[in-house]
Amino acid sequence: QMGQQRGEAQAQQAIASKERIRAEKFAQEAEEIEADAETELAAAQPAMDQAEEAVNCLTKASLTELKSMTKPPPGVDKVTTCVLMMLKNEKRNFSWDNAKRMMHNIDKFKQGLEEYDAKNIPDELIERISPIVDDPEFTHEKLLKKSFAAANMANWVINIIEYNKIYKKVKPL
Repeated sequence: QMGQQRGEAQAQQAIASKERIRAEKFAQEAEEIEADAETELAAAQPAMDQAEEAVNCLTKASLTELKSMTKPPPGVDKVTTCVLMMLKNEKRNFSWDNAKRMMHNIDKFKQGLEEYDAKNIPDELIERISPIVDDPEFTHEKLLKKSFAAANMANWVINIIEYNKIYKKVKPL
């Protein structure tokens, strides 16, 4: 009978040893996932910093110049379309007049950009904005030739979207 108990104890010990090894493996995987998440979030911070810098570059003079255009140059309208979608949740009226109304009160407009919640952008909005942002003409450098303010607003849009994509990827981890 003692031999039987010893055999059972050894079997239990083997099971416990396998479980311990499994638990250690899961703990190791969890640590790796956490490290990856921290690395990804660290990568998101520069995008947020660049978005903030883009807003800081928007001066009253540059926004006034943009608003005073009777018709925006090609590309500038795409920037204001994105900003209308993001700040005003606009779905239909992307007219230049509507964009000018959005920028009417410059301080309030800049505050809206500064306080924008980059972590909680609906997926549906990202899907609508992505084709515009992915356009090779939608860059700070290319838009700078058309409007200083529009170039910085484009930079803000690009970096806010980039931050959001990284944040959503990492958040579940």
